This record gives sequence, C-alpha cells and structure tokens, in this order.
Amino acid sequence: MADRRVLIAVGGGYGNIVMATPAIAAARSMADAVDVLVESHLPDAATLLAGWDVVDAVHLHRRSLRPSGCLYSAVVRARWSNGAPFHLAPEFVPDDVPPDAIHEAELNLTAVRRLGYEGPLPAPHVETETPLRSLPRRFIAVAPGHGGVKRSDWRRKAWPHWRAFCRRCREELGLDIVILGAERDRRRWMDTEDRLGLHNLCGCTSIRGAAGVIARSVQLIAIDNGLAHIGAALGRPTVVLFGATSEIKNRPLGADVRLVTADVDCRPCQMTPRWDVCNDWRCMREIAPDDVLAAMMSEAAA
Repeated sequence: MADRRVLIAVGGGYGNIVMATPAIAAARSMADAVDVLVESHLPDAATLLAGWDVVDAVHLHRRSLRPSGCLYSAVVRARWSNGAPFHLAPEFVPDDVPPDAIHEAELNLTAVRRLGYEGPLPAPHVETETPLRSLPRRFIAVAPGHGGVKRSDWRRKAWPHWRAFCRRCREELGLDIVILGAERDRRRWMDTEDRLGLHNLCGCTSIRGAAGVIARSVQLIAIDNGLAHIGAALGRPTVVLFGATSEIKNRPLGADVRLVTADVDCRPCQMTPRWDVCNDWRCMREIAPDDVLAAMMSEAAA
C-alpha cells in the first residue's frame, strides 16, 4: 500500500477505542499515513490517540474530513463505526460474525486484513499524560465505575463489594488505594475521603491523566470498563471482574491480565435474550473480595 493514506473510523467508549488501536497499527504498517475519525459519545475519547506517532491526524467530525484535502485510498470501519457511507474511498468493514464469538480487536483486524495485512494482532496502545495531583509512592489503582451514562443496563456490571475489598487491601497489603472514575462515581462508590490510605480521584483527572495514574500504579483492579483496557494496554498488572458481559469479546489485551468470574451458569448473557430479562445480577454479587485478592496474588494467565 505504498503512497496510500487510510482513514480508520472508530466509535464507542474508551474500551472500544483501545480495542481499535491494533487495527490502526496494522493499517499503518502498510500505508504511508493513517488518519483516524473518532465518533464517540465521550468527547475526550480521541485524546487517547492524540500524539501517537502511528496516527497522522485525528478527526472528531466527518465534516472535517473533506476540507482537509486528503485523498484516501481506503476507509476502514471498526466495529462501532456507524452511520452512512463516507463516499471518500472504498470501505472495508469487519467480518459479519456474532460479536460475542470473537474478540473485538480481532474482529476489527478482519477489516484491515482485507487490505492485505497478514501479520499478528498488534499490541493495543494509549497515550497518557502526567497527572496534576501528587500520588502515593506505592498504590493500587481501582476503577469501579460502570459508565453507561445513557445506558441504565450497564448497572449490572457494578460490583457491590468495593468497600470491603478496599479495606482488606489496605489492612492486608498495606498499600494506598487510588479510586479512578468520572465525577458521577465519586459519591456512588466512595462517599468519604477520611479513610486512611484512600485517595478518591473520581472526576479529578482527564482520561489521559487517569491513564497516567494507572501507569504509575502497582496494579489495577477494575470491572469490565474502559480503564481496564487502558491499564492492560499500558502493561500494568490488571485484574478485571466479569459478570454479565463477555470476556470473549471484551477481555483487555495486555501481558499481565487476570480475569475473575463467578461460577454462574447463565453468564455471560451479553448480546443474548437473557440480558433483557435478567434482574438478578448475582454474576457480580457472587464474586467475593477473597476471589479478587487471590487473583491479585496469582501468576498472570498465559
């Protein structure tokens, strides 16, 4: 693909953006330039890519593509790129397979393979920035927020045992704990900052700043959310709690990722009819703090 410029269109939340980065890197290995259009409900999602040397330009709106004067040789759509055709170049889309049958990063890569890419799945990538706040010398980062401002059904991803878990971490491991998330998570998860060793930074960092905090952590503990994908992409030891959502599709990619699930036959129900009727989210409730602590101490899965 010499002398060619490719446009990669991505969408969704932070995790979806991270899971699109291997496809971006694969396309760049074959093209002279790669631009990325980020159409996300999160206005700062594109900042995770800004400054990455693989990407030549990041666009936030379709209308900014035509004035740029770029002539694209191909447009590649990631899984959550929606909307009308671009009419800029031939478009390549991921395979039409059940989304819970393949990891989303691998699914995105199928579109790039149609351009001729034959290599392995590249590693995910995120950009970070130094957090403005001072941090403890050694700490565990915790990301309990389930996001989903416009989706109340994401509440089933919440884990009800965070307070007990944080107390155990502090007492048994002797490490400070930094809580990361959005402003709306601040009171939802940790309603006070007077606990010794607890630092509530929900709403106090940008997404790149949160990535910078995670990069300095001893370990990240998270549910299935965007910060879990960020931690794994940064190479931090990352423990992720999965309940109703599918680890086949959503497992964060990294060298040291450990998954914790409950022994519940009906999970995962994401993208099945059970998702719409289930009101008993025991798949998260039955994950005990002991299970998570054991995963923190275990060797990473191969």
